[in-house]
Amino acid sequence: MRLSYKTLVAAVTAAAFVVPTSFSSAFAEDAAQPAADQAAATADAAKADAAKTDAKVQETAAKAQETAAKADANAVKAEASADKADVAADTKDAPKAKKAAAHHRKHRKCKKCHGKKHANHVAPKADAAAK
Repeated sequence: MRLSYKTLVAAVTAAAFVVPTSFSSAFAEDAAQPAADQAAATADAAKADAAKTDAKVQETAAKAQETAAKADANAVKAEASADKADVAADTKDAPKAKKAAAHHRKHRKCKKCHGKKHANHVAPKADAAAK
């Protein structure tokens, strides 16, 4: 069967209106599917990045807490060491302090020297030595 030119043009024109509508929805679905997949992949990547960032922040916070705890422990150790040094110094200096206090009491009791200038009681000794 042979088609005339008019019939062929009419069939092609009718097909042009019918085919795109049936294919257009398929094209729309096919075009929308990669975009939806890409959007889902992007959302998943964003969630993964957020989880990584959150983990890094928590790790950094944990390290900061560790560092602070170590610093506190070192401060406690230093304070204990300083206390020990103070006790040792007090124990070591106790005889010296006792001796100095006794020496001071001795001079306070000395009526000849007490309340006078140093030159007053050194000069007579120098005069005696010169004679």
